[in-house]
Amino acid sequence: MLIKLIMFFFMMINMSIYMFSSPLMKSFMVILQVPMVSLVIFFFMKSSWFPFLLFISFVGGILILFIYSISMLENETFLSLNNFSILSIFGGGFFICIFFNMILTDYLIINTQFTTSEINNKFIKKLSFLNYFFSKSYYKSSLMLILYLFLAMIAMMKIINSKKKNY
Repeated sequence: MLIKLIMFFFMMINMSIYMFSSPLMKSFMVILQVPMVSLVIFFFMKSSWFPFLLFISFVGGILILFIYSISMLENETFLSLNNFSILSIFGGGFFICIFFNMILTDYLIINTQFTTSEINNKFIKKLSFLNYFFSKSYYKSSLMLILYLFLAMIAMMKIINSKKKNY
């Protein structure tokens, strides 16, 4: 049920990207998509390391694009809010707060019912999965992510240190 709801939000954000023409709003929509993609990957893989690294790399790339588009934009308004859009923004925020409240209360109720031995068993299972995640079968994907982050860092340093600066 939770995955279906996340996928529904994901599809709604995908459809709303085409309604905006400003690069700032499009990057904001991509920023909204990143946690949802990370959550879906977390639910399928049952590990938090790969979605976390994916989230960090996406946010780093979006911040670079955001800074670039801010420097290229003129002083123009990119968002005109009418009553319906203000209502939908606050309604969506209210719905998300209620949704996360329901998830957290269910999570806290479930977690308080465990004994210490069950918690230790779950911790050992997570550690064994973490060892499996960084084993030979996954080293290529981990290496590609590390190389991507390294190249993004080099590109960012080249952009910052370039002699030709466009403001």
